Amino acid sequence: MIKNHKLINHLKLLAIACTLSACGGGGGGNDLHFNSTLNANVIGLEETSGLFLKVNDKEIEPINKPGTAALASDLPVGNSFNVSIQKQPEDFQWCSLQNNAGVISENGNMVDVTCTTSGVLVSTIASGVFNVTRSMVMDQAGNLYVSDNDYVVRKISPDGTIDLYTGRPGIAGTTDGIKGTATISQNLGGMAIDKDGIIYFTDQGGLIRKIEKDGRISDYFTMSRDRSDFFNVGGRNTSLKGLAFDSAGDLYVADDGQRVVYKIKKSDKTISIFAGTPYSAGQVYAIANPVPKDGAVGVGYLNGMWGLAIDKDDNLHVTDVTHKYRKIDRAGVISTPATFDLPGGTTIRQVTVDKYKNIYLSGITPSINPPLTSAPIIKLTPNGKISMLAGKSGTLAGYADGVNSEFMLSNEVRGLILDQDGHLIISDANNRAIRRMIPAAP
Repeated sequence: MIKNHKLINHLKLLAIACTLSACGGGGGGNDLHFNSTLNANVIGLEETSGLFLKVNDKEIEPINKPGTAALASDLPVGNSFNVSIQKQPEDFQWCSLQNNAGVISENGNMVDVTCTTSGVLVSTIASGVFNVTRSMVMDQAGNLYVSDNDYVVRKISPDGTIDLYTGRPGIAGTTDGIKGTATISQNLGGMAIDKDGIIYFTDQGGLIRKIEKDGRISDYFTMSRDRSDFFNVGGRNTSLKGLAFDSAGDLYVADDGQRVVYKIKKSDKTISIFAGTPYSAGQVYAIANPVPKDGAVGVGYLNGMWGLAIDKDDNLHVTDVTHKYRKIDRAGVISTPATFDLPGGTTIRQVTVDKYKNIYLSGITPSINPPLTSAPIIKLTPNGKISMLAGKSGTLAGYADGVNSEFMLSNEVRGLILDQDGHLIISDANNRAIRRMIPAAP
């Protein structure tokens, strides 16, 4: 027992000596390494997009929500650290770092991350050839197709080359045929593109037409012929606007005249009312501008529709002229997630949705009583946060590229879509230009 006791004391003394004299070392210093943690306190980040950081130039997993986030758990105490932003969130958020460099302490370190709505940088993609730009779609290769009031659709390649895709400049009509003979009316409304790159568009009230990849135009669906009982019901003209495809390839069409959204099945082209209540001259609620009302088919009312978009879960998103954004779930039930405080006479015309379910809307401000004010572009997050990316109160209309307060839009944005990078593509109608909006520092 005595010998064991002496041995234990000897080992304790040896351990202390090793600590003080750098056992196994040589050269002095403390070679016993203790690790500690590096965390981030994240404020203001919407639970939608990823903030990509680096710790000492090493990429780490993206941060996707507010709160405490672990950055590293194995950094030696006493070593220096540096946290930098590799990539900002792509959905118009902007984050900044504080306390992001220093020396790792035994109790760990905390980096402060503060996020808010980003600023924006607006540039021109194409101009100089358009009459008035309207609806747009983009294919998987990044080619942009723009409807023009000159009765044509123009194609903008990723390198900026602009070509006439189909239609006849200056000649209106609804004639089917090959490129060079087919015509488009000035009433082209919405556009959508399917998985095969075929473009569909609404035309002349009750027509849905399609454009093959070689520019050939043909009728896909004619309301007066294929479903006459839905056409011009109750003395109210059919007026087809926005289009969108769901994940199964079924087509949804907004009819602003009849105040409903139709669903056309891909398999047999059967059409049904998916959402809204059809206009009828004999119904009390069906006045010229009915008050929007939520609910299922036959209960909910839609009003002043133009734009139509669909998200990855096949929920529909619809514009409403009364400064409202309407959502239609997969069962056809209408809800009103947001109402916007916009100047009188401003109308919401287009809507698009990103992969994080952020909603972006654009509109038109009155063209009377100059000076004209800028068209609004609004972001609505899944959590209900509303941000004005363009067209804040009092902002004048004009034409200028630039960042934040430097850029100017016309009073009409008639098309709004997202590219593959999550950036907004803007059909700036009265500037006769296609513009791009990307996040920038506030």
